[in-house]
Amino acid sequence: DAVALNQSNELADMLGPFDTMHLNINHLMDEINNKIGILSSISLAKDSIEETVNLSTIPCAEINTSNELINYLMVLYKGITQVRNAQVTLMAPTGTISFMMDCETTGIEPILSFVTYKSLVGGGSLKLTIPSFTNVVKELGYDIHEIPADLDKWINTLKENEKKLFATSLSNTNPISPESHIDMMSEMQPFLSGAISKTVNMPNNSTVEDVYETYFNAWESKLKSIAIYRNGCKDSQPLNLTQKEDVIIQQPARLRLPDTRDGVIHKFTIAGHDGYLIIGEFDDGKPGELFIEVSKEGSTISGLTDSIAIMISLLLQHRVDLSIIVNKLKFTKFDPAGITNNPDIRFATSIMDYIAKFLELRYLAIDNIQVKKEDIISINPSIEDHVDLCDNCGSLLVQAGSCKSCKVCGLTTGCS
Repeated sequence: DAVALNQSNELADMLGPFDTMHLNINHLMDEINNKIGILSSISLAKDSIEETVNLSTIPCAEINTSNELINYLMVLYKGITQVRNAQVTLMAPTGTISFMMDCETTGIEPILSFVTYKSLVGGGSLKLTIPSFTNVVKELGYDIHEIPADLDKWINTLKENEKKLFATSLSNTNPISPESHIDMMSEMQPFLSGAISKTVNMPNNSTVEDVYETYFNAWESKLKSIAIYRNGCKDSQPLNLTQKEDVIIQQPARLRLPDTRDGVIHKFTIAGHDGYLIIGEFDDGKPGELFIEVSKEGSTISGLTDSIAIMISLLLQHRVDLSIIVNKLKFTKFDPAGITNNPDIRFATSIMDYIAKFLELRYLAIDNIQVKKEDIISINPSIEDHVDLCDNCGSLLVQAGSCKSCKVCGLTTGCS
């Protein structure tokens, strides 16, 4: 932040500050003085920084000690009088990129768990572990090979000062509190122009009041943004503590009919073509098998109807809803089609249409498949092959002026 502001100050000297610099100069200087004050109050042992920061990488100066680093940053801040850029730094999310760089966490985020599973876009998951966990365990004098698989249980046996080292965001027994997340962010915010992209993880049982308190705490800590995530609040999330098991879909068992069963034999006639339906029933009276006999129609039609009967029988024995089967077969069109001998089904667009309507009448308690017998319009059988059928229900269309209409469902070919 200090280096970026210093560079922005040099750009402002050459190109001029940003347009509204004069309106923000007091705020800018207040921020810089605040940063200088924080640096002045920092009291760190010399080795504490040198162990974690490669001081030789600091630009524009040779830094050998923590005090020299602090003094260098203070000099940079004190030299700023104007800036070209209103913002120069922020804490961005790194996401998957951090894992490509061999980082153990993403940006400012703490460890979610010592073992997590990352959901992949193309399916499957990736197991992620924390290598430094082994180093910390050894540093504390424990044998890594004696650590049980249940880490939470083992961590609970540690001393209080040791347990803090193993706190994680998603732990059920040793979690990092939302307040700790905010405290960490509040330490970084003064040295950032922009906001911090970081999730404040909250347990699954968090209440509305807990969320309110977290937002209020973030505001009091002068954070510029905050993102809250309650564990498990979504059906899917990038990282999970456990690997999802494969979903096993239970296949419905086939219910076979008893060797001796009741049934129905029904004869039908469609446009002068005879056929028979043989329906076997379960003990509860529901249909369980279907045979269709139309042998006079030839081997092709007979073979097709036999195949369809087998498929319908299998569907019924696997408890597929009869209404689904009926709705799929009704109003299918192919010969033979026409007037039937059934007073409740006066017209069928095909054998399958007739079978569906018969099953619907008998087993689904439907009584309005066709118009009533007294409402049927007489037509000349000699012109039966030349009439048009309704695209919606398969009934005959009746001429109405220059258009045609269906007396069953009301469909028209264009007239009102």
